[in-house]
Amino acid sequence: MGKVVSAIKLLFFLSHNSTQKHLVSRSSRRIRSDDQHLDAAISWLKTAQDNSKGDGIAAGWSPIKGWLPSCSETTGNTIETFVEYARRFADMDALHRAIRMGDWEIKIQLPSGAVRGGIDTNAYPIVFNTGQVMHGWVALYKETGEARFLEAAVRAAEWLQSIQDEDGCWRRYTYQDTPHAYNSQVAWAMLTTAEQALRLDLRATAKKNIEWVMSCVRDDGWIDGMESLPDQPPSTHTIAYTLRGLLESAPFLPNLEPLIIEQVYKASQLIIVNNLAEELNSSKLSFMPGTLQQNWQSNDKYICLAGNSQLAILFLKLTQYVEDDRLVLAANQLINQVKATHCLKYCSRHVKGAIAGSFPFWGGYLKFQFPSQAVKFFADAIMLKMKESK
Repeated sequence: MGKVVSAIKLLFFLSHNSTQKHLVSRSSRRIRSDDQHLDAAISWLKTAQDNSKGDGIAAGWSPIKGWLPSCSETTGNTIETFVEYARRFADMDALHRAIRMGDWEIKIQLPSGAVRGGIDTNAYPIVFNTGQVMHGWVALYKETGEARFLEAAVRAAEWLQSIQDEDGCWRRYTYQDTPHAYNSQVAWAMLTTAEQALRLDLRATAKKNIEWVMSCVRDDGWIDGMESLPDQPPSTHTIAYTLRGLLESAPFLPNLEPLIIEQVYKASQLIIVNNLAEELNSSKLSFMPGTLQQNWQSNDKYICLAGNSQLAILFLKLTQYVEDDRLVLAANQLINQVKATHCLKYCSRHVKGAIAGSFPFWGGYLKFQFPSQAVKFFADAIMLKMKESK
């Protein structure tokens, strides 16, 4: 009964003035320094690990279900966040936690080398989760030099190689058995693994996938296959996955790099112009919709908060290749939108430092949840902003 009462109180709190107008007009009261928001986010992620079975990261917290089971995908990509935080702030606890996460992922790695799909320790493999965990293993190998992490990543890459279709796409063992352009993230993981393992064959496999993704680009800059479900518009979460996977893969593929940068920049410009341009030079917060149609616009009345942070990361990374002040301004706008929803005080211990799936809380992306991946990407965005501003 107590859990239900707490859930009702939380929903009332989140519903009070939880509208687009509220975000724009009153959010400045909740925006604090980068350090304050980052510390709260990392603290919450540590709590998510402490409340999971084993050493993984809980998929999130729900006011109805409480702490959700551990998630291989989220654990894998949070490893990178903890490694980066440990390096920047000399937090050995964060590094030790990342190592525990990496070892947990090795412990539950499937015999084929693949990573388990969904949340909890399911028996089926998923391509995307495999790539996300590879990112974590490679980060740990580069940080610690421990061979077991690279060996696990290579086993995973060899499985991906064995199931890739001739045209470079992964169609088997994918979400909803659908080809996804956002598996460019997987190709990126294979490229970093190939670099560390000196495996040209794995590099070639990754290159085929990037070529396939680039073949999905339309004349207007849209990329087919960015959505999770067929016939549904992609969220900013999967759009950012697609574009960042391409951008991060570009340096490994010199012959494709100019075309990739051109495409990612074109898509980023269209996102900014159609959704953020009016408020770029204003203290007023804009409202980034949770999904986008092929015209790079949407009628959505909610924000995908993880997608905001991911797009901010993309725009900041893109400034390494092109000079455009709008990229930094847009990244700051997106980060501030998320900050405006980030509870740092006067909230329950489970919510303090968490990021909801959507704003408002009942929006279309992971409604009524505080997913760990939203906090992970928010922490990444703030650390990158702090780094780039120096």
